[in-house]
Amino acid sequence: MGPVGPYPALRADMKKSADYLTDCKIDLAWLLPLPSGLREFLAALREFDPNLEAQGLICPDLHGHVAVVGFELESSTGKHAAGGLLNLAAYCVIGVGVSPTAVKAAELSSILARYQPTLGLRNVRVLVHS
Repeated sequence: MGPVGPYPALRADMKKSADYLTDCKIDLAWLLPLPSGLREFLAALREFDPNLEAQGLICPDLHGHVAVVGFELESSTGKHAAGGLLNLAAYCVIGVGVSPTAVKAAELSSILARYQPTLGLRNVRVLVHS
């Protein structure tokens, strides 16, 4: 038996690359539709080589839009919040971490400042929503 997934109720062998990753979901996003020609091109690539999709290199069903501005609503700070900021940087043109208080926003800004020198995150900002 090889490696198993992280969720006890869903234990199963991890046999392909998609089994090793969990979904990255942005809380809110403003989406801009992409031209239908791009979607058609990605669908043609999938037909040409189905392994591209199976290995996660292309996702034609997800490439119908681009996330112009993404929002992560963070009421706590820590590892989960840091992951949210990384998701914003990776999947959005502009990312906004939204915190309910100035104290939490300062902690989130500290996390952002910690990771910016090594991981970029230049397109992410932190705001307070009160």
